[in-house]
Amino acid sequence: MINLAWAYSLQEKYILAEPLWRQILTIREQQLGIMHPLTVQSMARLGSFCAGQGQDEEAELLYQHALTLREQIFGPTHPDTAEMLISLARLYRKQRKYERAEPLYERSLKIYEQLATSKTLSAAYYLGMSAQLYEEQGKYAQAEWLHLQELAIQERIWGPQHHCTAASLSSLAHFYHKQAQYEKAIPLFQRAVAIYEQTLGEVTYMASSLSGLAQIYRSQRKFEDAKSLYQQILAIDEQTFGPIHSHTAGSLSSLAQLYEEQEKNEKAVQLYQKAFSTYEKLLEAKHVSLRNISHGADQFHVRQDQPTDLLLLHQRLLAICEQALGLVHPSTAANLSRLAFFYHKQGKYEEAEAFYRRALATYAQMLGPRRPAELLKRYTSLLQAMGRKIDIKQLYAE
Repeated sequence: MINLAWAYSLQEKYILAEPLWRQILTIREQQLGIMHPLTVQSMARLGSFCAGQGQDEEAELLYQHALTLREQIFGPTHPDTAEMLISLARLYRKQRKYERAEPLYERSLKIYEQLATSKTLSAAYYLGMSAQLYEEQGKYAQAEWLHLQELAIQERIWGPQHHCTAASLSSLAHFYHKQAQYEKAIPLFQRAVAIYEQTLGEVTYMASSLSGLAQIYRSQRKFEDAKSLYQQILAIDEQTFGPIHSHTAGSLSSLAQLYEEQEKNEKAVQLYQKAFSTYEKLLEAKHVSLRNISHGADQFHVRQDQPTDLLLLHQRLLAICEQALGLVHPSTAANLSRLAFFYHKQGKYEEAEAFYRRALATYAQMLGPRRPAELLKRYTSLLQAMGRKIDIKQLYAE
């Protein structure tokens, strides 16, 4: 049953996954008792599922209960306790309840830093987790140092050509990418990709590194290099997740936007429509009626020479993504960003600003103070075009 629940969740068939996660918890409570570690594990997993579906109140109750039980079973300084502290902290951060999230982050960091005093594999994991937590709080100097320490341990234990080393390289590269330190990020991404190709082949882990590299190339207007990488990512997503999955739809949209930026609207529209069709099928899997989607549910055809039709396609993609995946989801944020950039290019600055701010707010709920570098770059460009004074601190706080 657990394997089936995971399978439905990975396939984004949430309406089928939810009753299974609830049933697993009920069975374990009855057979093992509330104080058994496996029961608490199921409680935490149901909490994570609810958080992912926007059921924040139930997620909070489940996380709090699981945290209390883990403190009683394992003690206040056990890594399993730290895991629950982080889950609850991230939920509060998503809700912008920073005053509640901060002490939970601090507690978990103390636990991980205590565990990371040795130079072992487990220490590398805890260093990586600590780096991620500092990054989520916007403490970038501490995060960078911990990322570098984690990488040093992985290289010493596994060697420079191991996939575990590649994972640490990719984490550090993503960190630099988010800071727009492209000269540091590019060689790390390239090295990680080369290691993955040699050790594991084209797997989903590799797609993350390829995506970071593609985004940098796109921002540098190296469109052919970016296109090759986006096509590779799409092939990996289709093979790993299948054609009907948000990752696949997101990859289609990213490639479409690349063509749109080059004003190759015919190719862009074809890919956007394919992404739209994928989101439609995701909605059908969730038993959500297309009639609920704004802008109407009738099938329409885009004429490549009409910007208004391309705008309609962007609007429909955003609406269907919000219905299929929720308001706080990476694909939703990406589509908000694409619509903002579309208005920006058309010189409709007020509309562009509104969607840039929505995109930034959505990323804030997912990432805290971090923001995608390219989104901030475009938003800054818009403010300059509007003759606005740019307050960097305010920009990152939005």
